[in-house]
Amino acid sequence: MINIQNERRHIVAVLSLLALFAIFCTSVVPVNAANYDLKKSVSNKFSKTWTLTATDTNNKNTYCLKLIYGFNTRAINEDIACASASVVNKGKKHRAIIKNSNGTHYGPERPYTGDSHKEVRHKGKTVTYINRTQR
Repeated sequence: MINIQNERRHIVAVLSLLALFAIFCTSVVPVNAANYDLKKSVSNKFSKTWTLTATDTNNKNTYCLKLIYGFNTRAINEDIACASASVVNKGKKHRAIIKNSNGTHYGPERPYTGDSHKEVRHKGKTVTYINRTQR
């Protein structure tokens, strides 16, 4: 009788650990955590100030993004990006990203109600401006 009780306790303990492991794994790996990038690359257009706007909405209307990007010569030569998203992106975050010859520069992550701005010193002949959002 004692061996059966110990065996039951052992089985319950193992099953409890397996259940905890399953809960931990599902909470660590978020479902649908892929990112979507609205991306624009510009080459050899860095002699005077300019600004462009790009928007993107998918056909299922699950995201609506806006990216204002450009080059500014006011104080220093700098690459600029402003990323925003619409109410369709409720609950998801987005951020502005600039890639130039100085590296990759990240603006702050913002909810759909806020804009993410990034300005960096310009370097190189090609710059990529990105609005990255969660899907």
